[in-house]
Amino acid sequence: MWRYSLLSFILIVLLETAALAGLTPNDVVVVYNSSTTNPDWSVSKRVADYYCAARGIPPENELGVNWPFGSANQPFDGEAISDPAYRIQLFRNNVLTPLKDFLQTRFGADPDDPASCRAKAIVLCYGVPASSPRIKSETV
Repeated sequence: MWRYSLLSFILIVLLETAALAGLTPNDVVVVYNSSTTNPDWSVSKRVADYYCAARGIPPENELGVNWPFGSANQPFDGEAISDPAYRIQLFRNNVLTPLKDFLQTRFGADPDDPASCRAKAIVLCYGVPASSPRIKSETV
């Protein structure tokens, strides 16, 4: 029980910190999985829509990425992707590049100066990977 209380306290502190830092709905990007290979991924868009509506985030701040794999980087048919170089390339092409392009177009981000981006938070919805296994920051 105390774990949930501690978790709730930490969440409240983080939310308060974000509020004090001046985080507004216009500063948030919501990324969802727009892949059609798995019917379950439609949940990702519904979660994104709900999150934006609940927090007043403009729909223009939503970005759909086509990631047809699960969180364990397995295609819908269950066949594992074993080549790390292939996984990294897929992650770059399907997640990183669309996100970078969106940040440049929508938020004026300069690729050579990440601090120039007006977006302050990126929310990843169900079905969107945060990273690819064995990916290192210098390879991105």
